[in-house]
Amino acid sequence: MLENLQRVEARIAVLEQRLSAISAPPAEAGASPASSFAQALAAASRSGESGTLPPAPVAPMAAAPLRDAPANLPPPPRWVGHAPDADDAEEAVRRAARRHGVDPSLAVAVARAESGFNPLAVSSSGALGLMQLMPGTARSLGVSDPFDVEQNADGGVRYLAEQLRRFGDVRLALAAYNAGPNRVARYGEVPPIPETQRYVERVLEYQQQYRASGTP
Repeated sequence: MLENLQRVEARIAVLEQRLSAISAPPAEAGASPASSFAQALAAASRSGESGTLPPAPVAPMAAAPLRDAPANLPPPPRWVGHAPDADDAEEAVRRAARRHGVDPSLAVAVARAESGFNPLAVSSSGALGLMQLMPGTARSLGVSDPFDVEQNADGGVRYLAEQLRRFGDVRLALAAYNAGPNRVARYGEVPPIPETQRYVERVLEYQQQYRASGTP
């Protein structure tokens, strides 16, 4: 009986030692991560303060080079597909010539010299379409779409008719069409501009070819 009592007391002593070890604060040095976490958690709970978690490590992303949007992008092509047939463009010029009382052979010669009957032509100086009208001239003639065959042909032939009435001479009218009426008025003759002089001769040569072929 005494022996059993001694065993119980010994067991109780062991349990008390274990309970003491659990309730006692661990030493700072050599503390395990689990005990350190429990200690920090308990301290935070007692103080009512909330700590800031460190950010999770994130692998740095390679920055892709940014491309600046190109400035002054050219506009998309005004025309899609094939240009109207040259014969149709030539006929549009002839109709305009008959409307405005201009020799059709002269009008088509101008269109041929200007663009080769290409209603999509744009020159380096900005002249547009079949009869190569400058934007300001096109507006003054009421041509809203310089790339429209009928509008351009009518505007170009009307402008040619104006120069014929103003100067009363085919050569001077052609020079005015190419170099501008003010230059022709200043010189009183075909201006001494090689390009304009070649232009006048070329148009007159084309006109002779059309007349020789019997095409009205």
